[in-house]
Amino acid sequence: MKLALSTSWFKVKECSPSQMVAKLKELSVSLIEVDYRLTEDYLKELKKLVQKDSLQTTSVHNYLPWPSISSQPGGDIFSLASQDRQEWEYAVRFTIKTLEEAAELAARAVVLHLGAVELKEGSEFYSSLREKDVIPTIPEELLKKRDELSFPYLDRVKLALDKILKFAERFELNIGIENRYHFYEIPSFNEVKILLADFAGTMLVMLKLVESLACPGAANF
Repeated sequence: MKLALSTSWFKVKECSPSQMVAKLKELSVSLIEVDYRLTEDYLKELKKLVQKDSLQTTSVHNYLPWPSISSQPGGDIFSLASQDRQEWEYAVRFTIKTLEEAAELAARAVVLHLGAVELKEGSEFYSSLREKDVIPTIPEELLKKRDELSFPYLDRVKLALDKILKFAERFELNIGIENRYHFYEIPSFNEVKILLADFAGTMLVMLKLVESLACPGAANF
């Protein structure tokens, strides 16, 4: 069995591409996921080393590289569900850029966050839990409101995926949709079924990612 490791395991601000690859080799890791915190220059150098040292990229996490027009990296810096035309266009544009990078890395899949239904009460609900040691039970009225407001957001996601999947098929990449933390994020359980049905026969899959399986002390590297 081979071990795959995400580059998110490393503090990239304190770890050069060559240090990263050297550590992976030391750990006998030959499979990696390339995460979204890498700048264009960092990624360019890493790609050279990956090819040289025969590392295999299993997947890439959107948005890669870190878009220079954003003040920070992340999978949610632009929403594929956004009702704002410019943000939505950025989301599609930089997702396609991620697919191009994934193809150069010979990855098998690109992982996306789809965005969220804009619901002020949802963020307020989670804010109210921060000081409480509880497992949240989402009030039925919030779930109902989320579903009532979801249709235009899901439509934007479908339109985005229609464009993105054309490129995915060209590059022979699977598109993985990550399940998220909050009830107002997309997809809900029902939306998983809707998306899989609407895009049946395409390279769309649903992925559950475990993002915090770093070994003790890994964050200090």
